[in-house]
Amino acid sequence: ISGVSSPEISLNVIERNAGGGIKLEAYGYTPFVGVSKRYATTSPLIMNNRIFDNGSFAILGKAMGEYEEGTPGSLNRYGRVKPDLIQNVIAENGGLLSTSEWYVNSTVEMNFVNNTMCENGDRLFNVNGGNIMLQNSILWQTEPNNSDYNTVLKASFCNSDQLLNGEGNISADPLFKDFAGTDYELNGNSPCIDAGNNQFIDFDHDFYG
Repeated sequence: ISGVSSPEISLNVIERNAGGGIKLEAYGYTPFVGVSKRYATTSPLIMNNRIFDNGSFAILGKAMGEYEEGTPGSLNRYGRVKPDLIQNVIAENGGLLSTSEWYVNSTVEMNFVNNTMCENGDRLFNVNGGNIMLQNSILWQTEPNNSDYNTVLKASFCNSDQLLNGEGNISADPLFKDFAGTDYELNGNSPCIDAGNNQFIDFDHDFYG
């Protein structure tokens, strides 16, 4: 997905792609003479998908903005990648998230809510700049602190192998019904049940996973 777009990507199985799962790009640098500002924003809603067993990262995002002195019209160019990822199962990929911010005026903001993310390699985040928000999500058999460069990671009401800083976070076996068989529904005695925060729920939801 590239350019100026805000599609909804839902109810898909995205699996076994060598180059990764979903690629998001926003290029604001193409010049338009006489225009003082140009914005390119890619902000899809990615919801209720199974992103599974892709050879590279499940989500790849690239934002490119630029400011050039002396360009006709003194263009300010902005590239922004700002997806919302809600209620997805993201598992057994080569990594979870790879992002990059190129030049100035580039922004990557990823918002993960109510996702189950398991066994996504030993490079969960490969990021160069940006903001990552994790809420009401499970990160299991991953390395959630493995983020690079100038990146802000905020987590709240999440469960992970390594306890993350932030309100309401826990570290406990989520007790999936059949982890080995990739059935990530929670058993009735899972510590993740009732451990989230409903203020993050502003969409049609399935509390049971």
